[in-house]
Amino acid sequence: MTTRQRQPWTLERHKIAAKQLFDARNALGTMTVDLGHSYSVNSKALVLACKAQRLLDDLRDQLDDLLADEQREHFSPSIYYPGAAD
Repeated sequence: MTTRQRQPWTLERHKIAAKQLFDARNALGTMTVDLGHSYSVNSKALVLACKAQRLLDDLRDQLDDLLADEQREHFSPSIYYPGAAD
């Protein structure tokens, strides 16, 4: 059985993922605030929304690290963190 060689993401693919994660985090942040206005801080919905936001942050951090390792010549912190200094 042969294994297919996996290819790292291209810079373009990282840019797409970065935008998707940025948008998802912002939408989840808005939802978290809305939940906080309507439910207690211990409500399962609010706890899960906060956890989901942390997991999105973890994924964004990991993809940022992969980009830095795999494409150092194209790396910019502002790809996954808009507004970050280069």
